[in-house]
Amino acid sequence: MKTYLELNEILTPEEALIQQPLQVRVEVADKDDALAKLPLYEPDFEGRTYTKKIHYCYHEEGLPCKLEDL
Repeated sequence: MKTYLELNEILTPEEALIQQPLQVRVEVADKDDALAKLPLYEPDFEGRTYTKKIHYCYHEEGLPCKLEDL
């Protein structure tokens, strides 16, 4: 299993026509590591609407991923 911290900008339908959303995906050791690294990336999303999640990726094991909101 791999674990990622993911931040994804949410665009309005109008914005989505002309720009790509800002996205960050960083591999982390665990939830505590993700929470420690979160302040490094959040300033890039200042003034934007976005989601913060931990992505537990089980693709190598042939299982579905799990996402956890932060």
